[in-house]
Amino acid sequence: ARHRSTFYCFVENLGTKIFLESLTPAEKQEVTEVKKNKIFRFGDGESVVSKSIKTIPIRLCGQEMLLNTHVIEKNIPLLLSRDAMEKMKCIIDLKNVKFWIDNHHQD
Repeated sequence: ARHRSTFYCFVENLGTKIFLESLTPAEKQEVTEVKKNKIFRFGDGESVVSKSIKTIPIRLCGQEMLLNTHVIEKNIPLLLSRDAMEKMKCIIDLKNVKFWIDNHHQD
């Protein structure tokens, strides 16, 4: 059983489609979507509306989890919010290009 996270991030539609195509049939059954509007503002000052939250199975640092994502129509990669990373107890070592979640390591 996967740990269900309540961490929110953003993912653009094309990235979501490519990611979902890579899932196994069992993982695809874990994907859910709920309609919900939310406005986000990025560094460029532009407002973007998320129209749904998609829950997707992911594996980070050897841990399987279900990640809640706001789906937006903008050409950006998957972004984890600072709040989400704090809740996951993330440590990012940019100099050595390493990433940890709750003491589990990912290169």
